[in-house]
Amino acid sequence: MILSFTSEVKKEICMQELSECCKKAELSAFLQISASLNFTSEGAQISAKSENVSTAKRIFTLVKELYDVEIELSVIKKMKLKKNNIYKIRIKNKALHILKDLDILVDGTFKEHPTSRIVKKECDARAYLAGAFIASGSVNSPQTTNYHLEIVANSEGLAKYLQRQMVKFRMNAKIIKRRNQQV
Repeated sequence: MILSFTSEVKKEICMQELSECCKKAELSAFLQISASLNFTSEGAQISAKSENVSTAKRIFTLVKELYDVEIELSVIKKMKLKKNNIYKIRIKNKALHILKDLDILVDGTFKEHPTSRIVKKECDARAYLAGAFIASGSVNSPQTTNYHLEIVANSEGLAKYLQRQMVKFRMNAKIIKRRNQQV
């Protein structure tokens, strides 16, 4: 199987060793972009999806290491086009605790971007950007003529936050509103 350049980069990111604060920053970004909060008869649950197996394994591992919760990883086979798998992660307990601990849910309100507690150090900011990339990013090979990296954000506030963080690391980041998408 031939991996896309983006898949190779995501796989490499997911193999990086992280300190606990960086694990939280990476997980915070991923959940901020890719997760939804669901209420079932069993209580609040977090669900997230990824088409990248390395990303799914990484998020599963981070959640298990940081929170020791009941978590489920399932595979859905897509039947159309490329027939990629979709990996679904479901955190079955402590959902509200996790969202509060990662500063996604603060005083009952969902935040558009992390608080300074989550991205306190430069390594945390890098980990947050890595988490955003593995959640919804793509990158062309540097050997192509139209080399670029993009991260799809689900709100203008998050897009502006990601742009500011990228600029801090001397990346020429722009925000482009796509047709048929929020930001």
